[in-house]
Amino acid sequence: MSKKGSGFSPGNPNGSRCLQFGDLTPKEIRFCEEYVKDFNAAAAIRRCGFGEDESSKQLGYKYLRKENVKEYIKNLM
Repeated sequence: MSKKGSGFSPGNPNGSRCLQFGDLTPKEIRFCEEYVKDFNAAAAIRRCGFGEDESSKQLGYKYLRKENVKEYIKNLM
């Protein structure tokens, strides 16, 4: 089941991209969904399993600087 209007189906095994929000990757979408839980980028990265310790801070910062990620986060709020 996909989110209405999101352009992304979470159950898609092909790892498709979300075209509506500037070609988001599944990892970026997952990060955004975790980020809006507590607005802590490093914690969101760790919950997604993408990084640990210092690398989670750097990767979270990198994701938050992307315009398409910012747009998707605004849409989730």
